[in-house]
Amino acid sequence: MLLHTLWFLVLSPRLLLLGAIGINLITVAAVSLAAQDMPEFRKGMWEYQITLGSGNGQPQTITTKKCTNPTEDLKKQNKMLAKDGCKVSPITKKGSAYSYTSQCMKQGIGSQSTSVITVDGDVGYRIDAESQQAGEQSKQMLLAKRVGDC
Repeated sequence: MLLHTLWFLVLSPRLLLLGAIGINLITVAAVSLAAQDMPEFRKGMWEYQITLGSGNGQPQTITTKKCTNPTEDLKKQNKMLAKDGCKVSPITKKGSAYSYTSQCMKQGIGSQSTSVITVDGDVGYRIDAESQQAGEQSKQMLLAKRVGDC
């Protein structure tokens, strides 16, 4: 199942080896946050690290860098996600952490996730998500940080 993801804009095709489903759930987290009051992220060179894990094996991690404007990337993904019909609960904010749940249905396959996004000013954020799809549970973590100018 190929899903729209933030990583579509960030990573190379090797991402497919890590599983588009888990990536989509992290995207729901990041994109949902884009609609809320949060800092504008600074454009520049960003490093993205994603770790995907399931109950059946070792977590897999990849890291990549991209010259980008994460705020604009999130806005683009927000539009794409809305077309997919995902439903997101109201977001609760506690300090720099945003929490919520989401439900998506794509090609007849439903997924649910619980996500916590911790924002580090305009230079970084971390997303921790737990998801379930077709009886399979997984955990995902995305760490994004600005590492300099382009």
